[in-house]
Amino acid sequence: MKKKLAKCIALILLFFAIACLELGAHPFKIGEKLTYTVKLFLLPVGEQILEVKEITQINGQLTYHLCSRVKTSGWADLLFSYDYRLESFVDVDTLYPCQIRSYAQEEDSPPKEIIVQIDQKKGVASIENRATEKKWERKLSTTTLDITSLIYWLRNQELKVGQIFSFLLLEDASLRPIKIEVVKKEKVGNHLAFLCSEVGSGEIKIWFSADKDRLPLRIETDTTVGTLTSKLVKIEDSQ
Repeated sequence: MKKKLAKCIALILLFFAIACLELGAHPFKIGEKLTYTVKLFLLPVGEQILEVKEITQINGQLTYHLCSRVKTSGWADLLFSYDYRLESFVDVDTLYPCQIRSYAQEEDSPPKEIIVQIDQKKGVASIENRATEKKWERKLSTTTLDITSLIYWLRNQELKVGQIFSFLLLEDASLRPIKIEVVKKEKVGNHLAFLCSEVGSGEIKIWFSADKDRLPLRIETDTTVGTLTSKLVKIEDSQ
């Protein structure tokens, strides 16, 4: 009886916490879905979708479930089929990830699946490559983000030109230090936007609308085959 009562109280507290969070100051809401056209060398090659799926518990920690998916389509899908999904579970307060799941399927190659558990306080990442059945740990020297959580973390900041943010960036199972600078304000279509660029290389560039929503209007990432450019074309909000 006591166990059932404790579970009921825990559920009530969880729903109450979620309701309070929905009234918070984050510039995004549960159910938000952003759709982008993806181009390579100015040629359309596919679609990217960014979603705020839900609030859920990961290892007892209340998190936002963020998801990014990039998939080729049309002629590009016939030449080099590619499907990549990155799910990031970020703390509802700090927006730092505590779990990251990446899935990749390239043409006829075996699918890749990597699960990373991150303890930001202890500075440890536990990595599991399910394709090779290997597990290992990495020490973290500073706050660690993946590209999806980086987008939402920057979106949650009051951006000012000249700011520089430093992190470790997790890319699948690899880590590298990066610095992101708020370079300038400029026009993107009909919007005034902040350009945030990786210092020293410009491998990552993100333009955020200079308003309360701070929407990622445009995303550029350098790859081995060239620069992928994602342009926001559709905004959906279930609430």
